[in-house]
Amino acid sequence: MKGADRVAVNAPRVLYLVISGAPAPEGLPSLVTLIQKSGWRVVVFSTPMGTRFADLDELDRLTGQPVRWEYRMPGTGERRPPADAVLACLLTFNSVNKFAHGHADNFAIGLLCEMAGGLSGAGGRDPALQAATGVAPRVRGEPGHAAQYGGDGAVRSGCAV
Repeated sequence: MKGADRVAVNAPRVLYLVISGAPAPEGLPSLVTLIQKSGWRVVVFSTPMGTRFADLDELDRLTGQPVRWEYRMPGTGERRPPADAVLACLLTFNSVNKFAHGHADNFAIGLLCEMAGGLSGAGGRDPALQAATGVAPRVRGEPGHAAQYGGDGAVRSGCAV
């Protein structure tokens, strides 16, 4: 096993924060700080439009690594640590819809789409997240149908949780 692939004992849990070009990006540094104070390591990913609104230098400084917003070529750049949790906030209406329909036309939304079924939490996929993203059978981005899967749609105030 390579050094970068090993998990350090007592390493903080990793939260992927996915942002887009939604209003109020000035609150992102405070959000990152709060998450870090709760014992999480924060890794930030952005849609291309999100890079125009957020203070990337401040987010880089707070997290200790650059905000990732585009795909990297194999063998280049640094791998990000695997996520224990994902918070997609703030998301534009456009990004929420791309995510819900699996339209992965940029790195950040593609990451969300790929991870929708990959985080296991307590050993199983989150039914509310499945329903919100159309992963669950017969649910295609219609949060109103999420109750039958144990959730309510998992999209609140521009955040997919």
